[in-house]
Amino acid sequence: MSLQFVLGPAKLDHRSKMVEQLVAKLRARPNDQYFYLVPNHIKFDTEVDVLNRLAEADGQTGLYAQSQVQVFSFTRLAWYLMKNEAAYQVPRLSAAGINMLLHRILQQHADELRLFGGEISQTGFVTQLASEINELQLANLQPEDVAQLATNAQAGDLQAKMHDLAIVYADFVTATADKYLKPADVLVQLNAYLRHQDLHGTHVYVELAGFAQLPAQEQGIITTMLEQGADVTISLVLDHKGGGGRLTRRRIMARSFINQVDSIIDSISMPEFAKFRLDRTFKRLSHE
Repeated sequence: MSLQFVLGPAKLDHRSKMVEQLVAKLRARPNDQYFYLVPNHIKFDTEVDVLNRLAEADGQTGLYAQSQVQVFSFTRLAWYLMKNEAAYQVPRLSAAGINMLLHRILQQHADELRLFGGEISQTGFVTQLASEINELQLANLQPEDVAQLATNAQAGDLQAKMHDLAIVYADFVTATADKYLKPADVLVQLNAYLRHQDLHGTHVYVELAGFAQLPAQEQGIITTMLEQGADVTISLVLDHKGGGGRLTRRRIMARSFINQVDSIIDSISMPEFAKFRLDRTFKRLSHE
């Protein structure tokens, strides 16, 4: 396995470097499997662009297909790998279903809620609440974690919100556990599935340049991929030049992710993983 980075300022074309490396690896190892992972909201545009770049690299025009390279979001990767798995066949809870369930929970706990009780009838409130709960799950935060945050928060609206969120979140988890598959559950299942796969010969390219850092669940999936033998390349916006050492928001996020990668490396450098070779190569983008 190997872990590599494509680093550089936002003005440079990270994707070109990623695709360049992918093409070189594909030519050297044409029978391996390649995944190019991007955020959900740009999956289609990225797929078209990456395939066009691959076609150009192969000197092809017109229609182009590539069976060894898949451009996916993390959730789409879960579908691709697990579509025939029993765990993936659990009934899905749609966005509308989640909203209906949350509305019922809010009504049931109306007397306990300090802040949310007066917001139930507000347009868009339940949808926003569903989004916040999904973010909590993606961050691997449990209801008891939210309850602890509420306990530690200073008295005021924030404490009231955390108090209400802990109540609703706990009931939501209880109502859906082992019954429905929610968006955040898909990534949990994907991680569990990957832990039982041999990923040697699998090459993963994760495009983060221009985007926020990965949520905890997706970081966990990358960790598992490395543990199971995959080669992983990650693009990050990180410019060491200029700025007098000033840390911009992008640099802080990039450094934060690299620190998280350090912990990943520590976790897979234990004796049971000694047979694996971890090759950390930090690659700077250039104007080539």
